[in-house]
Amino acid sequence: MDSDSDGFFSIVGYSPEGLAHHDRLIKLFEDWVARYRKAYASFEEKLRRFEVFKDNLHHIDEANKKVTSYWLGLNAFADLTHDEFNARPPTWASV
Repeated sequence: MDSDSDGFFSIVGYSPEGLAHHDRLIKLFEDWVARYRKAYASFEEKLRRFEVFKDNLHHIDEANKKVTSYWLGLNAFADLTHDEFNARPPTWASV
């Protein structure tokens, strides 16, 4: 999916084959961090967000294997847990 000028609708793609390779997951995460200009307060926070990112990516991959009427992908919220996503203010301005 292409992004608009603000990047709100951009979805970063991934290769399902890359999910089994830790180095590819790190590269994908780093590319995603750069794309969405994410900054974390500490290395520990970045590691925690990487774990959440991986969990979300695996969820996306599993859903895409089962559902054919739509496709899920990585967006600006891929480092948030389900609870964090639901607790955020309902605005796109925070992206």
